[in-house]
Amino acid sequence: MHKSILISVISITTLIFHLPPYKRPLHNEILDFQYESSAQMFREIMDYALRVRGKRIPVSGNINPGSRVSGRLFLAVDYFSCECGMQAKTGFLDNARSLFAFKVADALKRSAAIMGSGGDHAFIQEKNLPGMIRCWVAEAYAFGNYFMAPYRLWAYTPEKGAHSYRPRHKSKLAPMYQFIRRHADLFDDYEVVSRVAVVHSYEAYRKGAKKALKHLLINWQT
Repeated sequence: MHKSILISVISITTLIFHLPPYKRPLHNEILDFQYESSAQMFREIMDYALRVRGKRIPVSGNINPGSRVSGRLFLAVDYFSCECGMQAKTGFLDNARSLFAFKVADALKRSAAIMGSGGDHAFIQEKNLPGMIRCWVAEAYAFGNYFMAPYRLWAYTPEKGAHSYRPRHKSKLAPMYQFIRRHADLFDDYEVVSRVAVVHSYEAYRKGAKKALKHLLINWQT
């Protein structure tokens, strides 16, 4: 009897985990609990800062503006901090993920500080392509957002495991950040003036993000 029950449990578990995540039982309820718990944690951090310092501190989290979680947590953070898979190996300078993140952040009245993925940084390190990083930095600031300082960025390959991206010489990237620092007046107080609506269904994005971003990439490149 115990053996038959165990086999049944294993069979049901196997069946469930073959389903897409959004079709698994209680999936939405678990996410709702996690998101609300995270939002509460951010509120507690802010309250603690007010008690200890007498003023609030900027709070962020590893949250992509285009993800489902951003709609639940954006009121609890001052800006988003995340990685965007830039697909550097394709040779394109952008695959639309960062632009999508920037425009959703604009819609939520927050800024986004992004970086590429571990695979992106490892590829650029191996192939010595600082120009691709410079493009991402310029794009981020042109869209009123930020690219994390590209020094010791997380990099990853199956062969090397986790390591860090570092430019081979400071002259490759430092001048761009020095320009931004010297001319902060050109970048501060960014305000979106174009009347462009971002219609975004988190549920649809969760079910078909790869297909949607592929379509967005084709339109962006053309």
